[in-house]
Amino acid sequence: MNYHQWLLIATMAITGMYAVSRKTKKGKLICVIIMTVILTCFSGLRSWQMGDLFHYCHEFLVCNVPGWTLDLESVRSSVGLQLFLHAAGQVGLSFENCLFIAAALVAVSLGVVVYRYSPSPYWSYVMFISMGFFTWSFDILKQAVAMAFIMFAVIPVMEKKLVWFIILVGLAAAFHPPAVMFALVYPFAHLPLKRGYFMIIAGLLLLVFLFRNDIVNWMAGLYYEEAARYEDAEFGSGRLLMMLAILALGLWLRPLKSFDKIYLKAFNIMVLAAAIQVFSIYDNVFTRLANYLYQFVVIYIPMILQPGEEQKLLFPEHRGEIRSLSKELHYLGNAFVTAFAIWFYFRTVSPSVIAASQGYLSQFHFFWEVDSPSSLDLLEEYIQSSPLIG
Repeated sequence: MNYHQWLLIATMAITGMYAVSRKTKKGKLICVIIMTVILTCFSGLRSWQMGDLFHYCHEFLVCNVPGWTLDLESVRSSVGLQLFLHAAGQVGLSFENCLFIAAALVAVSLGVVVYRYSPSPYWSYVMFISMGFFTWSFDILKQAVAMAFIMFAVIPVMEKKLVWFIILVGLAAAFHPPAVMFALVYPFAHLPLKRGYFMIIAGLLLLVFLFRNDIVNWMAGLYYEEAARYEDAEFGSGRLLMMLAILALGLWLRPLKSFDKIYLKAFNIMVLAAAIQVFSIYDNVFTRLANYLYQFVVIYIPMILQPGEEQKLLFPEHRGEIRSLSKELHYLGNAFVTAFAIWFYFRTVSPSVIAASQGYLSQFHFFWEVDSPSSLDLLEEYIQSSPLIG
């Protein structure tokens, strides 16, 4: 067993204790705070000597030399990231501190959304880890920060606060420009459940299919400096099929109702995630793009697995319209999804598997396990050796 596998087990144990206890707001808050601290420390105390973090550490050095100016034409480094690294360095913080701040932002944004909207912290945190979102945040620093702002941005989506939504999406795009795509979520999430709703959903998927080549080449321009041309490809994405299966399961376990507004918005977001995931057949980069929306599985899965009796307490005037499974069937379903999450994690996300193919997670270490100079020491050496200084 390695660190990451123990983290999943510890997460299941901690959130599972709350799941079987008497549920109160205070108990839920304590559970979320504990998990926020654990995730922050686990990610924030990692060494930067892995994957793309070498590049980001070098960017930290570049952004803190005397006479530094903002590079608005940089392809690899965004405006938001440059300003963040520069500001941190100017107040004496190291790149290690920057990693901790980014880790805290990811964990706090998740915790706030889980506390506000998830009926089950157990399912939220299990999904966040087992589906790979936490693991991916170790390496993709720009997108990890952007995804955290997008996680916060779902709050104004749910509560119809357009100004705050625009601000948060703008902050996300400052760190990772493709995050601007999340702007589509606001109008689509509020799509009302009226006659023609499913025709609109079907129409969206049909448009994606018919114009997939044009759309994929436009989206590629958000990632690459030079426009790439993608040819027609056949459909065949296992992750897409899993998304569609989750949507179908949700429609069966918790049929869409107009009064169930938060769940309806979460469902709409997941539909958009599936539509974007279609383009993963062209390039893996579109899977990363879909993650901006797919990360909200952390509230969608808990909602579709919420017992009918709990839903009836939330909507007592609609008790007759709510589907409720027997306790035995509900427990069986929970056991199956738990087993699937563990299998999926150990099969596709766990470092023991990735390391076998020399994946970057095999390089994961906490900072105290690596004998190397700190980023501030490297910065001092970089300034002294730079021919542009002095």
